[in-house]
Amino acid sequence: MIPEPSDPVLRMEMARDPQLAGLWVEFCEHLQGQGLDPNRPPPWVLPFRTFANGKIEPYLPAAGLVQYTGWKTAAAGELATRADERQELAGRVTRRWGEALDGLDQLLSVAEEFGMVHVHRLTAWRGRIPKTYPLLIDLHSRGVQVAEETLALLRSGFAAGAEARWRTLHETAVVAAFIAKHGEETVERYAAHDHVRVKKAMEAEQEHHLQLGLEPYTDQEMGEARAAFKELRQRYGSAFMGDYGWAAAALGWKPDGPSPTFVDLEASLDLHLSRAAYRSASQAVHAGPGALLDNPGKVDGAAPMFLTRGTEFGLLEPGVRTAGSIALLSRALMEWRPFPFDRIALQAMRHMMAEVAARFRACDQRVADELATRMRETPE
Repeated sequence: MIPEPSDPVLRMEMARDPQLAGLWVEFCEHLQGQGLDPNRPPPWVLPFRTFANGKIEPYLPAAGLVQYTGWKTAAAGELATRADERQELAGRVTRRWGEALDGLDQLLSVAEEFGMVHVHRLTAWRGRIPKTYPLLIDLHSRGVQVAEETLALLRSGFAAGAEARWRTLHETAVVAAFIAKHGEETVERYAAHDHVRVKKAMEAEQEHHLQLGLEPYTDQEMGEARAAFKELRQRYGSAFMGDYGWAAAALGWKPDGPSPTFVDLEASLDLHLSRAAYRSASQAVHAGPGALLDNPGKVDGAAPMFLTRGTEFGLLEPGVRTAGSIALLSRALMEWRPFPFDRIALQAMRHMMAEVAARFRACDQRVADELATRMRETPE
């Protein structure tokens, strides 16, 4: 008689995979013929998992192709189901957060209009254009696009992803504010600093070009990149060579001292309060334990232990932060040589930003109240 496996995981897998059940029978018959208990094999006997994997090894290519074909056959139905599930989730998010998300959407529309105003001004400009101006427009445009990505993630219920994109938006807004404050010399260093990035990237690619399937750079190309790097070090000092080295002179740092960090840019703009939020958002970017333990979309007792889809939870912080960073980014552009319209528009944006933040807080409170009620009504 073939015994049931004592391992509950194996029993579950056998119910799912008839082929595995057949291998268990073969394993049992082999051991029982020697008077051995399949559930308690002696140490010198291969465990069942090793036995089963050895048996299937010669058939893996063919079996994989069969499985792949089965997946392709079932694809239409599965994709339709996934689309329905996403639509259902989007409906839940809209019901609970719609007024806040619509407010943020309108705020982004206003910011986009600001950008277009300045694009038209730049087109109409006569004479020498200050280098600061087109860079501020480019940074503003980039930031608005990142905010649009953040909004799309929020509408789909991906709070952690939205926090990660807000981090990029915050970096863009801080750089824009710093550029607007310090002017053309900093702009020139910012543009020149790209040679530092390019040289480092080229050396990394050159080292691994075979594994990456890339054509190697020529000696001339590498020589030119290294020469530009060396020239910049000689001109600006070692402090220039770090990721934010272009800001060293504006911060008053010594050329041969340490290179500034993003934290130093924040501090120079009196944005210390953003540090904690930035650190929190960074959890979603990296693979540390915080990304698992502090996922903003996860609610103890209401969400599963792991998340592969969006949820309607955790949208407050990325929503409010996005509104604040869009305001900072827009201020950097609109306060650079402003007209009266710019100053009035910024005042209006402050009112809109405050209203958006209030909407997010109200929605978050309703979600929390609804969850608390649901938890009380759920039987133990």
